[in-house]
Amino acid sequence: MTVIGAAHTPRFAGRIVPRTFAKKATAFLARDGIVLYDNPDAFLICAFKRDNALCEPEPDATAPRQHDCRPGCGNAVRTDTHARQAGAG
Repeated sequence: MTVIGAAHTPRFAGRIVPRTFAKKATAFLARDGIVLYDNPDAFLICAFKRDNALCEPEPDATAPRQHDCRPGCGNAVRTDTHARQAGAG
């Protein structure tokens, strides 16, 4: 019998958060002036920080170029729903 097991299954790299997390996250982000941009076409949310953006926003940009999301961008955040949708495509 061959055991494939956990070594070959996808590893969950996130953490489970309580229902109160969204309210706390909103307050935290508002404190730092970070705005979240949902990009359903790229299956991600952008926590926009111009200095980290790979979408090459203008120097005075206050929002990402939402149709120019790039893999590996430090601003990209995926929920478990985004990950499932991205894997289904």
